[in-house]
Amino acid sequence: MSEENQVLAEVEKANEAIVIAFNEAWSNRDTDTLLTLVADDVTWMVYDGGPVYSGPDEVEAAARPFLAKFERVDFKILRTKVMGMVTMHERTEDYYAPGGELDTHWHVTGLLVIKDGKIVIWRDYGIPGAKSITGPTVTQK
Repeated sequence: MSEENQVLAEVEKANEAIVIAFNEAWSNRDTDTLLTLVADDVTWMVYDGGPVYSGPDEVEAAARPFLAKFERVDFKILRTKVMGMVTMHERTEDYYAPGGELDTHWHVTGLLVIKDGKIVIWRDYGIPGAKSITGPTVTQK
């Protein structure tokens, strides 16, 4: 393997590890860890056409109270593709309301751009034709 290919392989392996840590932070409802993974200039598009949050403070203000609503969250990565600093992963997200019942199920593609070990772009897109359920806990203020 050429030196150039070796460097690329190392970057891609590190970026895939960030994707895994990102998904684990959501599953653990661990906003503190999530914030260690994002850059100071991160932008997060929650869903296609949805709100966009800029910077760690806005990410925290949106993510922390959202995750606190749930008893349990389960993110499952179905497949991942890493190309340099661009990572894509298909995942399901299951959110369980207090009491343990499934409240929400989403099937999405996450696009993360990672520079210098931090997520700078975070966008989620729905999977066409996939079954999604948005329950009442998600929509509560």
